[in-house]
Amino acid sequence: MTPQSINAYKTATHNFLKQLEVFNEQQFNTVPFEGSWTPAQVADHMYKSQVGLPQVLTGNTEAAHRKPDANNEVIGNIFLDFNTKLKSPDFILPSLQPLDKAEMLSNYYSKADEIENTAQELDGAEVCLDFALPVMGTLTRTEWLHFVTCHTIRHTRQLENIHQQMSL
Repeated sequence: MTPQSINAYKTATHNFLKQLEVFNEQQFNTVPFEGSWTPAQVADHMYKSQVGLPQVLTGNTEAAHRKPDANNEVIGNIFLDFNTKLKSPDFILPSLQPLDKAEMLSNYYSKADEIENTAQELDGAEVCLDFALPVMGTLTRTEWLHFVTCHTIRHTRQLENIHQQMSL
């Protein structure tokens, strides 16, 4: 994987976790406004969306017959369009139960380290065959890391908006 891809992922993850840490324990499980997730639910959704990524990256692959980042622009256009509300797939919907902030942060930090360490060792041009997205199909390792980076940026912005609403 390229150093640029790794650094973009690290920066997005750092910003997400920094924003998550601004919420106190009470705010962490508080719905800020009707129709919103709590900060805990955003964290849970993000964790669930990344928990299987190391296995996808190290699973069955094949050589790509396209540029390793061919889908990056489309991925960015989807996730970085903050005016469009996206619907989460059911399997990564967050828990409705209150969550422990310290435990969530610890789990997230561990998973982020695992993803970063896994990605550094791999060829970004390989297509991951063990998981396909509904519309886009299979992605290269480079595209997967870009997907997670853009998804993280999107939800960092969501946390910023939640914090702003809670501060009013």
